[in-house]
Amino acid sequence: MAALGACSAPASPNIVLITIDTLRADHCSVYGYGVRTTPHLEQLAREGARVETAYVPMPSTGPAHASLFTSRYPLAHQVLKNGHVLADDYPVLAEVLGEAGYRTAAFVSSFVLDDRFGYGQGFDSYDDDFRGADSSYENVQHWEGIEVPGEFDRRAHETTNRANSWLQENGSRGGFFLWVHYMDPHEPYDPPEPWRTKYVKPAMSRRNLRRAIALYDAEIAFTDREVGRFLDVLDEISPPTATLVVLTADHGEGLLDHGFMGHGPILYEETLRVPLLVRWSGRIPAGSVIPGPVEIVDVMPTILGLARIRPGELVLQGRDLTSAITTGAALDPEHSVFFQRRLYEKKRVPTFPVDGVVFGRPLLVKGDKYGVRQGSWKYLEAPMEGTRELYDLSSDPAERTNLQSRRQELAGELAGQLEAWRSEQDGLALGPVQKAPEEELERLRSLGYVR
Repeated sequence: MAALGACSAPASPNIVLITIDTLRADHCSVYGYGVRTTPHLEQLAREGARVETAYVPMPSTGPAHASLFTSRYPLAHQVLKNGHVLADDYPVLAEVLGEAGYRTAAFVSSFVLDDRFGYGQGFDSYDDDFRGADSSYENVQHWEGIEVPGEFDRRAHETTNRANSWLQENGSRGGFFLWVHYMDPHEPYDPPEPWRTKYVKPAMSRRNLRRAIALYDAEIAFTDREVGRFLDVLDEISPPTATLVVLTADHGEGLLDHGFMGHGPILYEETLRVPLLVRWSGRIPAGSVIPGPVEIVDVMPTILGLARIRPGELVLQGRDLTSAITTGAALDPEHSVFFQRRLYEKKRVPTFPVDGVVFGRPLLVKGDKYGVRQGSWKYLEAPMEGTRELYDLSSDPAERTNLQSRRQELAGELAGQLEAWRSEQDGLALGPVQKAPEEELERLRSLGYVR
């Protein structure tokens, strides 16, 4: 681990980071979704701030979390797909907070975030042991002809139980940073009762896309209940006036909006926009809304800013949003947001079945794909596929009309921004991609995570 440099003395508050896998912002009722999926997130937003427009830099679990904890884009931290290892020569959020005097603990729910891939750096306690857990994948014996050895994840209620036990044993001493990660909205969309019955109507056919989406919504609602159960214990042990809570997601989900059910290969709003809620009672005005756009690379500098911790000589690519969150200071609506497609070794990216039914078709991908949003304009390019796309999100939020041929000058300007951004990342890269041991990659392939 690199030296951190001088950090300020430990400061209030306790810090809690909650990440939810595969959570589309526009399928959360806290963001106006017509189905009541997130009542507990609504309560969290009423007590704190809701960021209206927040983006991930890559719609993939490992790379997005690496960006969250380093405040660097994927090209800079070099975790370009699940199974790549986050280098240990650059301090991550937990290490900075540990050096500032915080006790650190994490409870994750997916093998993708296993400590062997570098995500446990800086944590005094890192719970990634799913042996005997209630798993979403427990009935999967083979995937694409490869044997699945043991549990790949654990359900939200088991993660909540473990996190709550840690709080009850350790939380009253204060001075802690706790990360809790939930997996459940991720496929295979298998919500427990009573959420399945509540959201999936008897008249919905198994081949009806509405039923598949209802299963996804039910998974969100189940996870929301578990977030609420966790927050109940947290608030008893560490009052909201003494605790900074940040909740976000690693990516969204396609749901066939652009012909693909999953998330990895597409860079449309449904996979890139995620919720971002921040609460610290007495410091953050209750019920406030921050328009954005912001990026999850902004989360680390914002946590450090709110906690008044100076991270030494670290190069953080994100912005400290403290003033916007605490005082309502305006953010630049023209701030450029960058993103890219995850690295694929093969051209054909398969979709997945929902309750035995396959929706949509596999996608053919070739080479890299990058994008930038500035103001209401969003530009995407995949040079090896020969595609360039330009959308006006103010009039076309669903990204249906490609205006690239009609606005070639604007598209060229945004392409120039992308090129300059990529060049900047090359100068910040930590080194070559570090790959996981082959036996771990085999485990990821068995569930479709590595292709």
